[in-house]
Amino acid sequence: MASHGGVADANNLDDLMQHLDLQENEELDIMLNEDFEELRAQSRWMAMAKVNTSKAFSHLAFCASMRYAWSLAQEVKIKVTGENLFVLQFSCLGDWNKVMDEGPWNSRGNVVLVEPYDGISKSSSVVFKRLAIWIRIYDFPVTLMKESVGKELAARIGEVVQVEVDEDRCGWGHFLRVRVKIDITKTSCWSSESQHEKKRSGQCKGMFP
Repeated sequence: MASHGGVADANNLDDLMQHLDLQENEELDIMLNEDFEELRAQSRWMAMAKVNTSKAFSHLAFCASMRYAWSLAQEVKIKVTGENLFVLQFSCLGDWNKVMDEGPWNSRGNVVLVEPYDGISKSSSVVFKRLAIWIRIYDFPVTLMKESVGKELAARIGEVVQVEVDEDRCGWGHFLRVRVKIDITKTSCWSSESQHEKKRSGQCKGMFP
C-alpha cells in the first residue's frame, strides 16, 4: 500500500535521528565541497562587534550610528548574528584598521566591543572582554617621558597597545599618552579626563578621545 510521501519521509528521518547518537567527546568530520583558501579570501577584513548591554535596542539605529561614527572610505556590511552581536565586513584594509585601531566606540551610550574575526571560526568562539582606551600620565619628569617607562606603568592597567612618542621614543608636553586594552570583566578604578580637572603627580586617567 502506497503511503503519503511527506509522512513516510518524516518517519524515516525520525528513525535515522534515533540511531544517531553522538557523544560530546566524539568528533564528526564533514567534507565540504569548498575551497578553504577561497573562503579565507572572501572572509578578509572581517570583525565582530558586541553592544555591551542587556537591554533591547534597534539594530537599524545601531548600524546607522556606527556607520556615521566610523565615517569609512568604503561601504561596510553589517549582519546581525544575535541580540547584541554583529558581523562586520569591510571593503578595504584601511577601513578595517580604522575601526580596530581607533575608538573606543559606543552606540547611544553603550560601549561597542570589536574583535577581529576570520569568517571561518564559529562566531560563538569570539571572546569580548577587552576595551581599548587612551590614558594620560600627568606631571612626569621630562627625563622619564619615555616609551619604556610608559609601557611599564600602563601595563599595570591592561595590555599596552601603543605609547605616543616621537622618533626618539620620548614624549613631550604635559602628559604621556598611552593606549591600553582593559579587561571589562574586572573592576578597575579610573576616571574620565577633564581639561579643567586638577592634575596630580603621576596620575593615570582613562579617557575617551
